[in-house]
Amino acid sequence: MYNTYRNSLIKDYIDMFGPIESEHQEENIVSPGRNPDYKPDQYEKLKVSEFIYRLDWNDIIIDINTDEDWGEQIKPDCKNLLDKIETGNFTYTECEGHYKGSSKEKHDNQNSVIPKSTCAWYTSYHYGLANFGIHMKESCLIKIAKYFWKHNYPYTRTKNDALRSSFFYLLTHELFHFITDQAATVVELILQEPNLYKKYTRNVYIPSYINPPDGALEESLANRYVYGRYEFLKVNKNLLFNMMKAQPIGYNNFDIYRGDYKMARRKLINHIVEQSSMSHPYIGVESIFDIINPRLFYRGDKIPIWMHYKKGKKKISFK
Repeated sequence: MYNTYRNSLIKDYIDMFGPIESEHQEENIVSPGRNPDYKPDQYEKLKVSEFIYRLDWNDIIIDINTDEDWGEQIKPDCKNLLDKIETGNFTYTECEGHYKGSSKEKHDNQNSVIPKSTCAWYTSYHYGLANFGIHMKESCLIKIAKYFWKHNYPYTRTKNDALRSSFFYLLTHELFHFITDQAATVVELILQEPNLYKKYTRNVYIPSYINPPDGALEESLANRYVYGRYEFLKVNKNLLFNMMKAQPIGYNNFDIYRGDYKMARRKLINHIVEQSSMSHPYIGVESIFDIINPRLFYRGDKIPIWMHYKKGKKKISFK
């Protein structure tokens, strides 16, 4: 019962516009990174959300069968923080100097944090329901977890903690793409135009994604969405900031939108409205993002989550 994806907007979309037919696979990824090392025939995927009841911190248990050395944890010389270990009453903003310095100077290099290929992506239901959902690569999940294990002590004290932080870090970014997809569907239902999201992806998102200097607004806001949830991720705010500032153009502009980013969300939704065949004024409909409560989607029955494994490798398991 937990993989039925009870989503009234998708149902309303199908009821109004008819069945969604699958399209070419390369066109159905909102995050269109052309990662050369990802060849679908060399991977197998598992629908993780079939095994997860609630997508919340205490409900995710990740087992990893590996003897691989994750290295030593860097422990901050910060008594005020270490004294909180017993209670766990962290603010995730402690020891600013340590975590800023750790992420900027002391990590091995940028490649130790940011894999060169796409780690995760969101596939919209606008292109068919077969691959709809959030997709992650197991190898990237583990690589980011190792970074959190090493640099995010004591917030991630165990490997399981680090894996959970990595899982929610990737999930939360892709969740914003899903929320954008849902917001676009609201506009499509109101205007009775079924292809606004696909036109936006083709005419706005992809050109801005591949052409600097600014990159894609949607990617900036997706990272802003992640940054605002550092407590939920259990990652030090300063560490997360510098980690994301080292990402590619577009992704690393998230800090422009610190504070209330209402006008940025308004701009994004109007990019979608502008794809209409009829002329519409620039309107304040950013609240479409707000009425879609993201907490409702931290559940396995709301959106499919796929994990991609290299064939022949041992799999991590979710309980």
